[in-house]
Amino acid sequence: MRFEEAEQYFRLTTKDQENVSYEVRVNDLVSDQHQMLRFLEMYQSQIGTTDKHVPAVAFCKWFSLVAAGFQYFVSVDNSAVDLSPGNLTIQAYPVGDYTFFSFKVHRDIVTRAPADGAQRNVWRERAFAAFYGDTVRPVIDRLAEQAGIGAGQLWGQFPPKLMWFIDVVSKEIDGGAEQRIEADYQYLISGVDPRVFGRKRNPFAIRWKTVESMEDPQKQVYLQPTCCMNYRLEGIDYCYTCPRLTEAERAERREAFRSANCHQTNT
Repeated sequence: MRFEEAEQYFRLTTKDQENVSYEVRVNDLVSDQHQMLRFLEMYQSQIGTTDKHVPAVAFCKWFSLVAAGFQYFVSVDNSAVDLSPGNLTIQAYPVGDYTFFSFKVHRDIVTRAPADGAQRNVWRERAFAAFYGDTVRPVIDRLAEQAGIGAGQLWGQFPPKLMWFIDVVSKEIDGGAEQRIEADYQYLISGVDPRVFGRKRNPFAIRWKTVESMEDPQKQVYLQPTCCMNYRLEGIDYCYTCPRLTEAERAERREAFRSANCHQTNT
């Protein structure tokens, strides 16, 4: 098992964090609405907001690491780790002024993929259905219910982390699994039945749009599928890649950033 890499990249671990300020097993979080409400209130107080939309969306950005970690195990390790709600605990802990999350796997039970290609496809279908249908979807549905936010807004936080795994992390891991990584990602975005996610459309089937990087005019960066809601926090503006920004506003942001950097370079 590759839990050392999983902890480094995806915060998936078999260890407890130090100075844990809050922890809850996923099955308790999704089975008890009061537990979810307490969780949201805890995170609200940590990030300083009275708006429940913000912690719900912010946590999904963290939880999307678990989805990227699941994909990593399937493609790189050719295995499915047990990420069922009863085997996964969310741990919150302070890092400076911020709250970080880690995801503890209690029993490192894995199911190895069959060697036969057709049998592996069946194994993969079952693994994806179990993970997204039994773990991720219940978390999102309960979060949406208690925060009063659309589930689509929460699902929208997941695709960027999978793209990060494909574009960045997979290039850093010497696993010799390039073909599996690509094939399994294509299955995620086009092969998984949308009903597994509880949606009419697969939330990972994104038509990605790119814009000129703020830092480097020779590079393109992805626009986010949905807003992360951080602009609702005090002193924080829209992200440069936020879909709420107009292209004129983005161009103004680029010009201001580059002018400031040019001034700093010349002083």
